[in-house]
Amino acid sequence: MNELQVVDGIDPRSLIEPNEVYVSWSEVGLLAQEVVLQLVPRIEKLGPFDTIVAIKHGATHFVSLVERVLDHNKVAYARLRREETGLSERDSPSPKIVYFPSDEDLRDKNVGLFDEVWETGKSNVRAQHRIMDASPRSLTTITLHFKSECNIFPERKPDIFAAEIDPRYRLYPWELWERVMQARVRKMQAVAVVA
Repeated sequence: MNELQVVDGIDPRSLIEPNEVYVSWSEVGLLAQEVVLQLVPRIEKLGPFDTIVAIKHGATHFVSLVERVLDHNKVAYARLRREETGLSERDSPSPKIVYFPSDEDLRDKNVGLFDEVWETGKSNVRAQHRIMDASPRSLTTITLHFKSECNIFPERKPDIFAAEIDPRYRLYPWELWERVMQARVRKMQAVAVVA
């Protein structure tokens, strides 16, 4: 099935903003393969991941593409939430942790922290601090994309990333799917109101 085909009269292409760059499932797959190729020597050196932490929501999909080929014991999920402040991403406060794996899942473990993109770095660095508070044996940060021009932590970047990209917003297929679903729900609700 073509991921950009019209569904219920809704053309997914119409939901992509002009300033956004769409990343197809095929591209995500190739990026995930690049990540795995970079991870292999690191895993050979440090050992398999005891815990893979995926930052929801984007990393959930990314991790599902790579975790089946990685030697690991557990995938755990973290959710961080940015407050709506009206400030730019760069000026807004660090996100708050909504939920996170337990210290038991992190302490003295080889941990892989996955996120789909490192933009300012605030979410990833916040998650790193939380993991380091639990005293892991090792921590490896992994992303599909790294926006070095947006990064506010000049001394930090992901340990492993598939591609360095420009500051434009990347729209991943799971985000486009959410937009299509929201549009379908709105359309269904509008029909129900008329009936």
